[in-house]
Amino acid sequence: MLRPEHKSVDVSKYSDIFSLIQVFAPDEIYNLAGESSVAKSFLTPEQTASSNVLGVLNLLNTVKEIGLQEQVRIFQASSSDMFGSSELQLNETSPLSPKSPYGVSKFLAHKICWQYREEFGVWVSSGILFNHESELRPQSFVFQKIIRSLVEIRLGKRQFLELGNLESYRDWGYAGDYVEAMQKTLQAENPRDYVIATGRLNSLKNII
Repeated sequence: MLRPEHKSVDVSKYSDIFSLIQVFAPDEIYNLAGESSVAKSFLTPEQTASSNVLGVLNLLNTVKEIGLQEQVRIFQASSSDMFGSSELQLNETSPLSPKSPYGVSKFLAHKICWQYREEFGVWVSSGILFNHESELRPQSFVFQKIIRSLVEIRLGKRQFLELGNLESYRDWGYAGDYVEAMQKTLQAENPRDYVIATGRLNSLKNII
């Protein structure tokens, strides 16, 4: 049977995920589906939970039910938002204390991955991703806001760049590098959790 090149499904529907994996029979799965905006998660917490938690549960349970625990390697995109606010240097064993619906949903998905790995032998690694940006980012994200505003100032279309706290510090990396790291996690001998970050902090002021 010929496999389609791509197929769109609703990850919150178990039957969709089940048929998807049956059709494609993948060796590797990169789960990047779900809500990714912290701000939007406050507006639609139920949708965030459905895509970020139920989607992961459906994926892992499908692999378990079909019996592909050892044949399929899964990467789960976890988030540094699971750490919440912290002044500490963070690593894979740091305490998790999310402060947003987005962070909570990623925390639950992260724990579900751990459970399926430990209890059911599903080969799943989670990458705890810090902030990553690229030229493909939607206009609503801060890097695109900065770039768009500065271009408009240069063209005389606006006078000011308006942002919040310029002394807000984040670990920002390039999305392309993070994707390479995701791929490398699935080449390891055993599944585990990884922090994926640059290890460097930058303020919004410095970025501008």
